[in-house]
Amino acid sequence: MKSKAKRGVEIKKKWLKISNILYKVEYWTFSFFGFVYRNIRYKTSYFFDTNFVITKESEIDSRLKKMYLLSRRFFLTDFVKKEAEEKLQSSNFRRINNADYKTISFNSLYSQDSSICPVYYNFIGTMHNPAVLFSSEFSLQLLFAKIIKKRIFTSEENKLHTTIMTKLIKKAESNLNEGGVIKTEHERVMDEANIRSLKKRKDGLRGKNKNYPNDIRNLALVFTYAILFKENVTFITADSDATALFFDWSSALIQQIVFNMKCLEELTKDDRADMRALLQGRKKAYFFDSMELSKFIGGTLQKFYSNRKKYFAPRLSVKYWDKKRQKYFEVSINIDKYVRLNFSHLHGSLNCPSAKNDLMGSFIAYRYWPPTIYNHFVKILPQVKPIYRTSLKMPSSFHDINCLYRRQDLSDDFRGFSNFSL
Repeated sequence: MKSKAKRGVEIKKKWLKISNILYKVEYWTFSFFGFVYRNIRYKTSYFFDTNFVITKESEIDSRLKKMYLLSRRFFLTDFVKKEAEEKLQSSNFRRINNADYKTISFNSLYSQDSSICPVYYNFIGTMHNPAVLFSSEFSLQLLFAKIIKKRIFTSEENKLHTTIMTKLIKKAESNLNEGGVIKTEHERVMDEANIRSLKKRKDGLRGKNKNYPNDIRNLALVFTYAILFKENVTFITADSDATALFFDWSSALIQQIVFNMKCLEELTKDDRADMRALLQGRKKAYFFDSMELSKFIGGTLQKFYSNRKKYFAPRLSVKYWDKKRQKYFEVSINIDKYVRLNFSHLHGSLNCPSAKNDLMGSFIAYRYWPPTIYNHFVKILPQVKPIYRTSLKMPSSFHDINCLYRRQDLSDDFRGFSNFSL
């Protein structure tokens, strides 16, 4: 006869299996109804990359035949429109179709909501040079920060760069994911895309790839549009960089949200004494256990990507056409009201006088230091920025001249858009 302990374990396993099955049934049921609801409730807008507007091919390839669209709301950013028009001056290119595209630009979004300036440029910084502490690419991005400073790698830094890239390539080429499970096709495609993007990023940072800044601006515009408008937004591209930049963007933003939340908790303890001290110009660093912080950020990121409890929210997607496999791969998130609220108040270290910043800690910038082999704590130093209690709507032409970030952008100077302290 089985002991009570063994029977208890078997019963527990049985109920665990049942609960997992019920969870999957619930998940897929609500996901299906969520899909139907969001596509009835919200408009669906498609943004196209240059490679879906013009082509060198003599025949329309299968990517267009496999493109199933729910609406004819077609958009281009001004960067894509300009690039397509320039290339069409050559006889090597032709239009893919004669669709009626609407064009958006930074200034067209700014005229809708002047508070988006630091949000948009923070998005650019999170893709251009993210500083995600617990990412396997942190050290590589730190080296990239040196390129942004126009510094030449030392021989030791060159060796370090080679070592990091070798490790990342081996990880991407492995058949197993981080959990030791055989990778899905989607995971393999995402890993390949990330390695290609990192290899190209170095040349882009050194100014050897003129399209690099526009690729980032383009995605930042699409992401900002998705935050401003409650619509399903899909960016369609044949450039794998977009998926890698999507993960850089989302990971860096989640880290900002977690740092902001953790530090605001500390600042508001003991009757907000530390907050008052911060506003008076006094500085105090906070130290968080790196293992606990890493787990918390990882868990928050997992919830961010999860569809659970966000079934009926509008969706932001990057849809990538893989020519080798002749199929689409998609990365996406649901922009529910909490994601929209958080993202619309994430200014990073930036501060534009036209943007209100007195809510959700957007008036605070955070400097932070990674843990070391001697100290297993993350050091975060909050620093108060000038506080603006209302958004100041000014003409776009005036903002172009008076906003530091806009002037830098228009001058193709991306040095200020880094999550590292330069």
